[in-house]
Amino acid sequence: MDRLARIGAHLTGVIDREAVRKAQIVAGVRKSFELPVARLQEMQMYLLEEMLVGLEDEENAHIKMLLSFVDRKEVDTVTGSFYALDLGGTNFRVLKLTVRNGKVQHSEAKKFKIPQEHMTGTSDGLFGFIASKVATVADKKDTSNLGFTFSFPIKQTRLNSGILIKWTKGFTTRGVPGNDVVELLQQAFDRAGLSLNIVALCNDTVGTLVTEYFNDQKASMGVILGTGSNACYWEKKSNIPKYQGEGAGSDQEMAINMEWGNFDSGAVQRALPTTMFDDELDSMSPHPGQQRYEKMISGLYVCQICKRVFQYYSKHGVLPPLPAEISFTGANVTSVMLDTTPTLSEIQAFVQQEWGVSLSTSDCALIKDTCERVALRAARLAAMGIATVIAKMDRPNGCTISIDGSLYEKTPHFRHDLDVCLVELLGKEAASKVNCVLTSDGSGIGAGLIAGLAS
Repeated sequence: MDRLARIGAHLTGVIDREAVRKAQIVAGVRKSFELPVARLQEMQMYLLEEMLVGLEDEENAHIKMLLSFVDRKEVDTVTGSFYALDLGGTNFRVLKLTVRNGKVQHSEAKKFKIPQEHMTGTSDGLFGFIASKVATVADKKDTSNLGFTFSFPIKQTRLNSGILIKWTKGFTTRGVPGNDVVELLQQAFDRAGLSLNIVALCNDTVGTLVTEYFNDQKASMGVILGTGSNACYWEKKSNIPKYQGEGAGSDQEMAINMEWGNFDSGAVQRALPTTMFDDELDSMSPHPGQQRYEKMISGLYVCQICKRVFQYYSKHGVLPPLPAEISFTGANVTSVMLDTTPTLSEIQAFVQQEWGVSLSTSDCALIKDTCERVALRAARLAAMGIATVIAKMDRPNGCTISIDGSLYEKTPHFRHDLDVCLVELLGKEAASKVNCVLTSDGSGIGAGLIAGLAS
């Protein structure tokens, strides 16, 4: 009788077949986003395998494990003024730093939005636009060194040279893939009459790692959890078979730009527990079959997954009819999750204003539940990646993980959920030695600091 009583309590309110049908649909969607520890541990084995393949030969790897040519070294001798250009997505920033004995004394930045025409246009248009905005910050007679953060997959052959492998994050600008982005930017500077010297090219993850490393010598990994997602970490050169440069085979450490967003991508997926919503999103993206991991955990896609779940619920009568196209951004995900009013009135007002639909409190609760579950999955997937890298680095005395990005910074519960999952994967004792910190503006400041290291 106890068992029957429990079942009866669980089904309270489910009074007819239609209600049962809707409850089954919701339960199925919820289950598809669950990630038990055993599943995450299985994924770790596949991720580690792909990391090792990338360290040997990036041509045959989904995760490229790209050389950054940024070595781990002492920072207290860095002094001077340096510029940084941070191009990470639909916006870019220009920064000027003043550094003394490895400490940033002053920094200033200006932010610019890239018009859609340059995201899908030509290389001359894109880099010419960027140079025109840099000219509003830097004096044309200024001959300072500049670090360039370029947050897309690049193959570097030296610190200030990198070939774009492919565009991500919605960019399709022609004339850039297969070319040296430093040369393209330097040429644009020259045409604009700027005398800045690009001495370093880095990914935003490397910039984020270096920024925290200047403050904390235990900083060992940089992670981006924002519009996109990526990670880097310090790797011994002796563990990088494909590296044949200075210090090859030694214990000297270099930052490896993982490009982990492409984990488990390609024709056959072995690890990622994708749902029908992930598959639909991928098929309609500018680069189908690529960046499958990133498409499950980054801010650009979390909101799109939520939107597809809403539409699915609407199609099957769980939610009222919704317009064929609805707007739902990363900021909306945050706002929905922050609504704690008794009737979820803030969600109701948003839906009425933006979608032209009236929802009940229970409908709004389902909207909120969806956002929470998709964000929770993203946090646990990110924790899986971080825990795998921590295990690979083998830092018995602990380490600091430098994290930047709006998803990590602004999404409710995200940091907590990530930390909880790290405990589950690493164990309580090991996880207690891991310090995840928010490194705001790390991608930009880091490029300037790397320019300082290279000067």
